[in-house]
Amino acid sequence: MTYSCPVNSAISAARIRCCGCCAAWSAKKRLVRLGYGVYGRAVVSRLSGEPLLYSPNGFLGAARQALTKLGVMWEPTEAERAYNEGRSTQVPVNPVVRVRAASHGG
Repeated sequence: MTYSCPVNSAISAARIRCCGCCAAWSAKKRLVRLGYGVYGRAVVSRLSGEPLLYSPNGFLGAARQALTKLGVMWEPTEAERAYNEGRSTQVPVNPVVRVRAASHGG
């Protein structure tokens, strides 16, 4: 299984072998490490100068993208589905992902 390089993706699962760019980009504050072998694109904070995760869909979007790239099966919570289907007016505010299977393709 081949994973894409973080230079061309918002989230990269570089668990197999990285081309070496992860460490270089991380040192330049262009990547943040989200977990073992999982990196996300970063922007530098104007306040602290530290790298922050950049994701157009927020942390939840980044987490879902990382799980998908790692081959972990997940699904939205019942509260999120109810809201999206119009069965509820209550907006889910906590970032939650329901993992469907314990195994992953790695």
